[in-house]
Amino acid sequence: MKLNEVLQWIPIWYQEATSGVPGACRSIRIKSGSGVGKSTTFEQAPELIGKATGKHIGLAVLQAPLLTVGDSIGYLIPKRYEDHVEALYTWPHWFRTTEGKLLSEYDGGIILVEEIDKADPDIKKILGEAALSGRLGPHKLPKGWVVWFCGNRAGDRSGSTKELDHLIRRSREVEIQPDLGSWNEWADDNGIHPFVKTFVNQHADAIFLAEHPKKQGPWPNPASMVMVSGLIWALVGNDPKVPTDRAFEENVAGNIGETLARAFIVDATLGNEAPTYDEIVADPVNSPVPVRADVQMLVVYNLAHRIELTAAAQVVTYVKRLPKEFAMTFMAAAVKRDYSLVEAPAVLAWVAQNASLMNMLHKYKKQR
Repeated sequence: MKLNEVLQWIPIWYQEATSGVPGACRSIRIKSGSGVGKSTTFEQAPELIGKATGKHIGLAVLQAPLLTVGDSIGYLIPKRYEDHVEALYTWPHWFRTTEGKLLSEYDGGIILVEEIDKADPDIKKILGEAALSGRLGPHKLPKGWVVWFCGNRAGDRSGSTKELDHLIRRSREVEIQPDLGSWNEWADDNGIHPFVKTFVNQHADAIFLAEHPKKQGPWPNPASMVMVSGLIWALVGNDPKVPTDRAFEENVAGNIGETLARAFIVDATLGNEAPTYDEIVADPVNSPVPVRADVQMLVVYNLAHRIELTAAAQVVTYVKRLPKEFAMTFMAAAVKRDYSLVEAPAVLAWVAQNASLMNMLHKYKKQR
């Protein structure tokens, strides 16, 4: 399953899990290779489920490899009565959500257990029972709360421990396939650097690998490309020119490996010759249009990242000089960043002449 499909299924899975229907599956387990974006996908779950159900939904996140038995079910502490002393369990620390609120302050929610494949077997047994019955030793999860899991595959050299068949049987396992389209949508929503988006699209086969490389070391994957994006923003901010010096290349290689880092620098050198946003806004008719398709894509992403209402007419004038297939790429990235751009007269006039753009904007409007 693709990540954007997971987003569609999260509300359905949750409604099934909390329906009370006999035989309904209460627990979902998402499995994939490292760095494909499982965690960031589930961060959107409260909003998605809330829209579908009208409920106030929470999210609590646990890191399974760090848990002890005490972390999982609470710690025994003595309580003194007049005639005896009794041992009582504390609440587990994760009975609070990522917002710092108690689980009971919500209508329900998801307890997401990250890296479940790396948990000790005893922890898997405890959390597996919580996923099935909502019980953790002496505790009962509040109504509407479910336990779901994320993890890596056993063959990914991620430190996975032994799987337990009875726990596999209690959940629905969904494997995530690397997917460029889902990553592009996520990147548009999360401020990934325009050049990194362009590079990922041009080298998708090398980045969205079905299996981990046989040789250990830094390798290109969606998560490592996000780190490269963060490095560029930290170094140059909104300067459209990507560094190409040796020290920068070594940093990039530390995330994605030497081979693709060299390709990254070569592409960046070519991309740095493209017209900037300011140059295009100043003269959209005469600013040069790059010949290479990858550089054209970089220009489109740069424009989508920088466009403002006051310069919409100039940007649209330039984008219309590019091959038609870039119109959808530009508009999707631009309106996801700032939907108010559709109010610009130049954008409205352009959309009115292009049925594909009209359909795309209608889709984004429904998602808002």
